[in-house]
Amino acid sequence: MRIIPLCVSLILAATSSIANPFTVDELRSAVIARDFDAVRSGLNQAQQAFLDGKRPADDIRDLFIALSRSAPETVALVEDWLARDPDNPKAQIARAWSLYEAARHVRSAGNGYSAQVANNMLTRTDVLASAAYSSEPYLIPASDALVRGVGRVR
Repeated sequence: MRIIPLCVSLILAATSSIANPFTVDELRSAVIARDFDAVRSGLNQAQQAFLDGKRPADDIRDLFIALSRSAPETVALVEDWLARDPDNPKAQIARAWSLYEAARHVRSAGNGYSAQVANNMLTRTDVLASAAYSSEPYLIPASDALVRGVGRVR
């Protein structure tokens, strides 16, 4: 009879030690709150879960897609995060994807000035993506950026 309480205790201990995955909604909340620590720790936890085989690559992509959006609070947080922590590969690749998305919209204006601005943004994208990949090659958004050539000026 003592074995049942022991089994229940072990199961509860095991399930409570499994961290809940960092979600896109939690990331958005941290961005709105400008909680740099929550963004950094959540992305680090998500990346570690991916490396441990406990989280799919697409979950990591989804988090960084959320950071690439043009919402003013998102752009500001990503810019400020990179300024605060310029050697952080997650901040680098978040800014690279943000710049890439912005460059696509700028270029769509279809004039010479917008093309030049977009090219400058893409050059910066390439530098940031390369730096992120060099520091953390298993970071899916960094390898995706290099494979897709997001910083290449066209």
